[in-house]
Amino acid sequence: MGVLASIVFALSLTPLLGLIPAALSGDVAKRWDRINGVLLDRLVNTIVLAAGTALLSVAVALPLVYFFHRRRFLGRSAARIFYIAPLLIPPHIHAISWMRILGRQGYLSQWLEQHDWNFAIRQGFLEIAGTETFFPGTTWISFCSFWPLAALLISSGFAQTDVRREEAARLVAGPWRTFWKIVWPEIGRHVLAGGFFVFIFAATCYAIPQLLDTPVIMVEVFFVASQVDNVSAAVVALPLVLTTLAALYWVAWSSGREIFRGTAHARPLADALRPKSIGAAIYVWGLIAVTAGWPFFSLVAKAGGLATYRFIFQNTITDLRASLILSTISAFVLVAAALPIALLCRRLGPRRGFAIEALALTAFALPAAVVGVAMNLFWGRFESISFIDTFVYRGLGLPILAYLTLFLPFAVRCIRTALARIPASATEAAEISGRSGTAIFFRILLPMLRPALIAAALLGFVLTLGELVAGLMVNPDQWQTAQSRVFNMVHFSRDEEVAALCVLIGLLALLPLSLFALFSGRKVELL
Repeated sequence: MGVLASIVFALSLTPLLGLIPAALSGDVAKRWDRINGVLLDRLVNTIVLAAGTALLSVAVALPLVYFFHRRRFLGRSAARIFYIAPLLIPPHIHAISWMRILGRQGYLSQWLEQHDWNFAIRQGFLEIAGTETFFPGTTWISFCSFWPLAALLISSGFAQTDVRREEAARLVAGPWRTFWKIVWPEIGRHVLAGGFFVFIFAATCYAIPQLLDTPVIMVEVFFVASQVDNVSAAVVALPLVLTTLAALYWVAWSSGREIFRGTAHARPLADALRPKSIGAAIYVWGLIAVTAGWPFFSLVAKAGGLATYRFIFQNTITDLRASLILSTISAFVLVAAALPIALLCRRLGPRRGFAIEALALTAFALPAAVVGVAMNLFWGRFESISFIDTFVYRGLGLPILAYLTLFLPFAVRCIRTALARIPASATEAAEISGRSGTAIFFRILLPMLRPALIAAALLGFVLTLGELVAGLMVNPDQWQTAQSRVFNMVHFSRDEEVAALCVLIGLLALLPLSLFALFSGRKVELL
């Protein structure tokens, strides 16, 4: 397992390690002079946008998770599956759908204008250094895309709380005082970590700011990289990448083992601590409806009848086929790569195992544009080798390696959570009887891990299907995906056609994972 894990890390992380020497080589001063005029403004915009998104996400996710763990309401089990739906809808489809609602010609914008309230989704409110910095439209759409990340981590904290202390406190204090005195000290780190991860995803997102003309770092990185200047793109991205990596490893090493433990060790809760609540149902389902249902069904309404879907399907069948093939291959590669890492972490024990897992989590802090730049820079050095040039640099190898780097953390976490539920006694007896490691894996671990492996594959399929930026940067021309097609259609095609393609992509992303979660009776653990 150690050899396989080393190969996976070498393929996914080595190109990233080459970014720093590439960015610091050559005429660095000249590159900085060319981009220094706009870099500070872009960095301030990025930080303000990401911080606003994180604060809004935590403020909304905390009550939702509290209701999941401390209230009973109609549809609670289904809501614990579907609340991750906004995370599975690609960010650019979120942006396209909300532009149909709140854009210049959006039906809600027109209604607000009739009531003397002009709202511009691209407008900036807060002026810093002469620049309008706070972008409410971009912040709102980023929140709709990423808030489930905060909910996942906060849910992990609630699952690990000591319910015995809470039960004792409720005998002498009310629910609010019990929450702040007993529960909050145990979940506070998870709340901060949830906000941190939303901050990272919002700061490293390209599609939403690009569609809303928001000047942030990632838009600048992609613009520079599109000028066939990958080294300058690495220079632009380097300050943000170093900051997010340092923050990620600080969170991981300071309290990571508790934060990333997931819900595998959830403690049972008495019904007395979970009263029935209609208000909880309204809040939870209302949040899911607003951030996922409303924009999705707005696209359905805009697309119109079946004729539009038939037309767009016939004209994008090549792109849809490429997306499905790439996503399917990437899903299998992700599971094959994540499984030896997860098993190695289990074998090494809590301390050394988490060190390996923290290394696998590196991609959480890396923008897709940076991964694309790193892959192009690294593998471009070997294009003189015929095999690498044909099958990697100009073939399917490059996008699959990019997707492996980006989504390996999700697959590792999914399998690690399942492994944590398997008691050590399940394999100890087989080891004492002299069974080989291979026999133990295939006869004991693999049958128990099968649901998690399927979930990890489906999760990899969905995430790869929704990835835009990496596809734009590393996919060869003959393997352009449906995400690239819809992104290019926004400004040049009819709204009905764009909406119909977005609906098709959304269904391809949501249906497989939703059906698996419903029929297996399991909530997919991402973190």
